[in-house]
This record gives sequence, C-alpha cells and structure tokens, in this order.
Amino acid sequence: MADINQDAVFIFQGSENNLKTSTPSSFRQFIKWIQRMCGRIRNLSQQQLQKVAIISAALSLFFLTVAVIALIRPSDQPCEICQNCDPCQSCDQFQPFPQKVQEQVRRRLHCDFGWTLHYEKCYKIHAFWSRKTFAEAETVCHTWGGELVSIHSLQENKWISEFARGSLGREMEFFIGLKLVNKTTRLWTDNSPLDFEIWHTGEPNGGENEACVELRAHDSELNGFWNDVSCDRRNVPRRVMCQKGASVSSV
Repeated sequence: MADINQDAVFIFQGSENNLKTSTPSSFRQFIKWIQRMCGRIRNLSQQQLQKVAIISAALSLFFLTVAVIALIRPSDQPCEICQNCDPCQSCDQFQPFPQKVQEQVRRRLHCDFGWTLHYEKCYKIHAFWSRKTFAEAETVCHTWGGELVSIHSLQENKWISEFARGSLGREMEFFIGLKLVNKTTRLWTDNSPLDFEIWHTGEPNGGENEACVELRAHDSELNGFWNDVSCDRRNVPRRVMCQKGASVSSV
C-alpha cells in the first residue's frame, strides 16, 4: 500500500515526467484530470499505466459511492418531503399510515384466537340463546378477561357499529360499558375517561330508571347512536360485545 501511495505522488507531482496535477476535489475536476492524463499516457511506461489505472478505478469507486449514498440517504427534515402540509409530519408522503397504525406495526400487537384487532384493542361478540342484563353482559366480558366496550371517538364508534353488523349480518342493539353512577354522572366501566358521546335525538331521557346505555347497529338513521335503557332490560341483546387490550410482542 505504501508503494502505491509513493507511486501516486510520483505520478501526480510528475517528479520524473513533469506531470504536475493536483488531486481532483470534485467529479468535474476528476473528469478534466482524466482528459489531461489521457494526453500524457503515451509517455508512461507499462508499470506506470497500471498504477494510473488502479488510482483511476479507486477514485471512480469513491465518487460512485458518494453519489449512491446521497441518493438513498433519507431526508433529515420531513418538510423536504412534505411541501403542502401543516404539520408536515402528517402528510401522506411522509406518513402513509396513521400514527396509531405505525405504532401497531412496530410493536406487533395481536389478539387471542377469535378476537379482532382494532388499533390497540381486541374485540369479540359473544352470542347466547338467552338475553342478558347489563350485569350479566359485564360478567361475560370479565370471564374472558375483558370489559364491555368503551368508545372515545366518532371513528371508533363507527367501526364498532360496522363490526357488529358485519359479524351478525343483521340489525342489533347491545350494551356498551357506559353507566349512570349518580343522577348526573356517567362513567365507563373500564375507568377510561368520558371524552366522547353520540346520543340519538332526545336521548338520554330516562334518568336513573335508564342508567345503562345501548348502541344501535342498524341499517337506518339510528345506526351508531346511543340510547339510555334500563340495566335490567333483558329484551335488548342476545349478544355481548367485549373488548380487552391487545397483547404486545417486541419487534
């Protein structure tokens, strides 16, 4: 390696053949250097030609590597990719999937057999011959390690309604985990915050006599809306929808 470096100095500085040429600092200078060298190659010996070829190949490989790295290196600034979005991190080019979906893929969330994954929760509908009260429905979910569903956004409410109709192939109502704990306060049975409600027109209207809530999964204007009902009402569901947290495995 030392011999090659010494020969390189000899060729570039032209101590023998007066070839005074500086090492190229850019690809354009490198091309010009090659052109100048081509006019002088005839004056070089066979051994010197071989050394020139080695140096030229090494420099070519270097510039090619730099070019490839520049092409494949991801942008440090998302806004270089996202030109028309605010904040730019949320645009489709930079994040083709919602943030929760990306987190779900990275963490490999999964559900037990028979349960359906939606974001960070697993859902399952249990069917029975007999109708269930709110307390009985809640017991069913506890038996499977879950709770009656809690809903925190319009998107989640829509998905749960469509999941119910798609699974059963018919209209239905079913208890959700929202319950009146005093005259004015309703809480989710899984202790999550009450940050979303979607009552049908005129609801809730039953007061303490209708302390529980059903979700209507219908093919009509009633679809997705909530209605307050008696917790002991047995003519509501033969089916119980439960939720539980998804299991997490590291990537």
